Amino acid sequence: MLQNLISILLLVLLAACIKLLASCHLHSIEPGADTKLKLIIEAKDAAPELEMLLKNLLWMRRNRLLRTELSVRDMGLDPEARALAQKMCHNDHIPFIERE
Repeated sequence: MLQNLISILLLVLLAACIKLLASCHLHSIEPGADTKLKLIIEAKDAAPELEMLLKNLLWMRRNRLLRTELSVRDMGLDPEARALAQKMCHNDHIPFIERE
């Protein structure tokens, strides 16, 4: 009896989750015909979030959720973070703007 009740409750929760996921709509971010969108990421110091930020933005771009030019500007990255940023930019054809 209790096991049946738990099974029914789990099925109801599963159905609610499926309905919630089905109602979520992903819309793309894109400029209009007369506008251009550029995203410049300015990073400094160790920038621990930079790798994940780039990965997420690239995923959005590959899935056509983000239609923009991306670039990374070095605002004083430490050597390790700079090397990682340069590698990611090179691999994904993103301009890397050196610190002036």
